[in-house]
Amino acid sequence: MRAIRQSAMGACRRLAAKASSLGSETRGAVALTVALLMPAVVGAIGLGAEVGYWYMLERKLQHVADVAAYSGAVRQNSGASASDVDATVQQVARSSGLPTGATATLVGGGSGNVQVEVSFDVPMYFSSIFRDSGTRVRVVAAAGITAPPPVGCVTVLSPDAPGALTVWGSATVNLEGCDVVAVSNAADSVDLGSTLTISDGCVYTPGGVAGDHHLVTDVSERCVRPLPGAPADPLAELEKPTLADCGTTWNGLQVQCHSDLVLDDSNIADNTVYIVTGSLGSKSNKFIAATNVSFVLDGTSGIKFAGNSQFDLSAPTSGPLEGVLFTGDQPDGTVNDLRGTVDWAFGGTIHLPNSEITFSGNSASTCTSLVAQTIIFTGNSEMNCSMQNEEDESAGTGTVSLLPL
Repeated sequence: MRAIRQSAMGACRRLAAKASSLGSETRGAVALTVALLMPAVVGAIGLGAEVGYWYMLERKLQHVADVAAYSGAVRQNSGASASDVDATVQQVARSSGLPTGATATLVGGGSGNVQVEVSFDVPMYFSSIFRDSGTRVRVVAAAGITAPPPVGCVTVLSPDAPGALTVWGSATVNLEGCDVVAVSNAADSVDLGSTLTISDGCVYTPGGVAGDHHLVTDVSERCVRPLPGAPADPLAELEKPTLADCGTTWNGLQVQCHSDLVLDDSNIADNTVYIVTGSLGSKSNKFIAATNVSFVLDGTSGIKFAGNSQFDLSAPTSGPLEGVLFTGDQPDGTVNDLRGTVDWAFGGTIHLPNSEITFSGNSASTCTSLVAQTIIFTGNSEMNCSMQNEEDESAGTGTVSLLPL
């Protein structure tokens, strides 16, 4: 595009110079002046048409380069050799309309990326009146693997907190089929004093990972990657019932409202959503189980699970709260403390985006995913989260797409 602009501007300047020179001669007849100017006028009209042709040609060559680069990247991603990739680029360029005399050159590649340059020496027609050398039209296209966005089993939303995700003491966190997403840009955005194991996933953060020797993955030794953009709360638009729905049926769930709620084995029911405006706690030495339940926590106090009670709770399987076990717009800085000495089964997402979640004691827990401002694992706590399902099995391969240059 720059070459075309420079050629057109140069030709116009030469045309203006010729016209000015003729206009300064006052001793000739008008007819002679007009006769002398006619070739320049015709040339200018022709030059305009020729420049339009250059722009049209450039668009055609860009299409050829785009298609050739994309096809080459697909071929390279399949494991083909460099010579096979080049052969694919040449074949696709020709079949896509590469003009006779134009060249398609593989100028870059590797790691799944392919860059193709297409160039063509444009024949001169009217423009030969104003210039001695021809115009070369050159375009470049690149294509490669675009990684899918991270899928967070653990997502911490604080933009700058050190240790936004902290795993310390003898705590262990095991994630399967998903990633850690830490938005914080702190040097120790993820602080590992104990083991974080990720199967089929990585840590994505714009910050850093302290104690990364405690990070175990099956992708590479560390698998810490930059965070593509700054993802917002993945459940920010979550629809949930309000206090106006108390005592009614909302999307197939009974709505119960409590100022403070202390769970035991007798006051929890299936197919219910609980709106709690104060604190949510539990009695000791109880087996607290329910299916198709969800808790909406909009109070000024957080969760305080303690003692030796065992939990077996599963989230709704349909409706707006599908897969969400705990959620709510708690005030900033609210602390949710989950501690105990038995196994807890949380079949759903714990989504408390304004607050801190702390797991401590000797508890061993399972969940689908965690979303909070900050998350801390201490003591002998253990967390096992998984988002693996058949729909996600191919999501990690990425897709081939054109890349910006």
